[in-house]
Amino acid sequence: MNPWLSEDWQEYFSGKDNIPNGIYLRIEKNVNDDVKKSLKKFAKWLRKNYKFPIMLPIYVKATDYVKTKDGDYVVGSFFEPNDYFTEPYIKISTGDYEDLLNEIGKDNALASFIYTLSHEITHYYQWINRVEKSVDDREIEADYYGDYILQQYADCVESPQ
Repeated sequence: MNPWLSEDWQEYFSGKDNIPNGIYLRIEKNVNDDVKKSLKKFAKWLRKNYKFPIMLPIYVKATDYVKTKDGDYVVGSFFEPNDYFTEPYIKISTGDYEDLLNEIGKDNALASFIYTLSHEITHYYQWINRVEKSVDDREIEADYYGDYILQQYADCVESPQ
């Protein structure tokens, strides 16, 4: 089952019409302009192709890592609330863009952020659809769909810029 396309969430929302939906980006001022432009373009594509039944804020940081609620430092994280009335959110780091640019080139560096975002959005869909899997299996699925969505997006655009 593709968690991005599943609409199992609908059974939990019957009669609840006032829940904010969609996605929005909160990009720190000092995030590289190429990264900003690329992620905005990707978000626009996401809005046209997928449903976000509960508002999903995405915080784009200019740091090399983001800190999770558990105190871990990672490149991307999804905050999974215990209920549908608490807003989930994603944080991704983009502070290593210049290093990635020099190592793997512009398109691949930007694609790496799109992959990270797609991976974390997979966790959003797992949460909203109440996917019951082990932590390891959820990560394997998020890795798979991170790649899958990146490829789907790459097939629609000339470059991530």
